[in-house]
Amino acid sequence: MNKKQEEKLKGGLNALLGEGTRQEAPEQEQHEQREDLMETVKDEELRELLEKKRKKDLGRPRKDTKHLSRTEGYERMTTIVNTEKMEKLKAIALKETKTIKEVMEEVMDLAIEAYEKKHGPIRIRKNENKNKGLFK
Repeated sequence: MNKKQEEKLKGGLNALLGEGTRQEAPEQEQHEQREDLMETVKDEELRELLEKKRKKDLGRPRKDTKHLSRTEGYERMTTIVNTEKMEKLKAIALKETKTIKEVMEEVMDLAIEAYEKKHGPIRIRKNENKNKGLFK
């Protein structure tokens, strides 16, 4: 076995045995950040509301309840945003006890309303081929 292989093996064993530097899992890091944010909230009532909202849908749904899709009538979207603006958006959501999705929806409603006021109603073209398969 050469030195590189020995070092790789040693690093792998150290990671398994918990020796050396440990990197936190992203979920753990996010949880700690959320806890830090919660510590900055001074108002006890607001803190309780935030905690209640966070715990609302935790856990596996009961067998006898109908599964309601959280995304029914919505589409998923991925975008790149300015870091500073995103932090401000998160702060607004935290302060208003809303999700980022809810805040973004309000922002989009305001933008669409302003645009339609200036340029008239926007007509939406229905995409009839959207739900058809490639070969149908």
